[in-house]
Order: sequence, then structure tokens, then C-alpha cells
Amino acid sequence: MASSSDTNCLNCGAGLRDQYCSHCGQSAQVPKFTWRYVFQELPVSLFAWDKGFLYTAKQLFTRPGKTIAGYIAGERIRHFRPLPLLAFCAGTLGILGLNFGLSTSITDTPELQQSMKVVMDWINAHYVWLELALLPIMSLSTWLWFRKQGYNLVEHLIINCFLASQRLMLNIVLFPVLAFSPGKELVMGTGMLINAASFGLFLWAFVQLFGQKNVASTALRTIVAYAMAFILLGLLGGAVGSYLALTDRLNLG
Repeated sequence: MASSSDTNCLNCGAGLRDQYCSHCGQSAQVPKFTWRYVFQELPVSLFAWDKGFLYTAKQLFTRPGKTIAGYIAGERIRHFRPLPLLAFCAGTLGILGLNFGLSTSITDTPELQQSMKVVMDWINAHYVWLELALLPIMSLSTWLWFRKQGYNLVEHLIINCFLASQRLMLNIVLFPVLAFSPGKELVMGTGMLINAASFGLFLWAFVQLFGQKNVASTALRTIVAYAMAFILLGLLGGAVGSYLALTDRLNLG
């Protein structure tokens, strides 16, 4: 555990005289983000509900990098914790996908439509775990490209946890357009808009976090880190798919 300074609260800066700040209520003991913290926090908080959802959502869409930097530095009392936030957003989107799906498929072939429905139903049913699986891959990539900025790998997990939640919130808000659109062109156009907006928000957050001295260099590193994460994810998915296909062939043989 890491305490605040000897006399001041890390959240509001008020003087400390007890175990909790008399001004904002935050504990004087603020944990650092280490692997020990993750393994202690994950089992008990993954599906917990915190106050501050609307406040955190607003901050992530108005000043994402500064909000995340402040959270890591100790400004935590008003925020929804990142792991429960990610689980809640991913679970909500998964439930929406299972119950509504897309009204128009991107293919007109009935067989492909059925196959896609089976795949999408499986993805939606496991959406929380898939987002949690993506988190360390994205975090490793951003940590590699920004490792000289002073944040450890676990702190990059926190950064990407918030940004994944931000992306999922955007998907939830625009889900009705996807689910009830009258044509596949609108579905595909909205999907492209969501992806572009999500990347733009991701880029903006990292520029706020690390771009004080050189915005162009930070933007380029962010783009490369983002691309690297999805290349790693593709390689991992290909390896898993090849293994499952080989196992299936051996079983059939």
C-alpha cells in the first residue's frame, strides 16, 4: 500500500489528520498498481458495482488522458474502478448483442448468415472474458512503446482498461443504429464510424498522457502500438484456430 504524502490527500490535496480525508472522504492509504494489487483486486471487484459511473464516463469523453493520469496518481474517490467498469460495459454490450443482434446481415447467403449468428452468439456470451483477454495484449504493446514515460505494465493495464470501457460505451450508445438499421450499408457505415471514433479517442488519450513535449512523436507511437496489438491478437487468434483445427482433424481421424 502506498500512502499519500505525509500531510495531503492525493485526491483533493486537503490536509490529512486521520485515515480518511475529511474533505473528500478518500482513504489516506492509496494502493499502487502492481501485480499484487491486480491479483487481490480481480476476484473481489470484477463484478462489483461502484458509484461514479456517470462521472467517470463524462471524464473519459472530455479529458481522457488527464483523467487516467489523475486516477493513477491517486484521484480515485469519485471514479468507478476500471476493472468493474470494463466488466459492466462488456457485459452490457454482450447482453444487447445476444438479445437483439443485427437486423441486417452483411451477407445475403442464408448458410453464412446462420454461421455468423452462431459465431456472434458465442462472442456475445463470452464478451467480458474476450475483453479481459485483449487487455494484456494491448497493454503490453502500449507499455513497450511508452516504457520510458514512467508507468509500469500494470499501470498500462489500468490505462487500457479505461480506454476499452470508453470504446464499449461508444458501442452501447450507437448500438440501436446497428441493431435496427434498415440496410446493411448503414450497418457497415456505422461500424466504420465507431471504429474511427474509438481510435480517435484512444489517440487523444495518449496524446494527453504523454504528448506534452512532442505531440507528433506521441501520436506516431500510439498508432504503432495500436497496430502492433492487433497484429499480436491476429497471430494469437490464428495460432489458436490452427490448433483447434488440427485437434479436430486428429479426433476425426
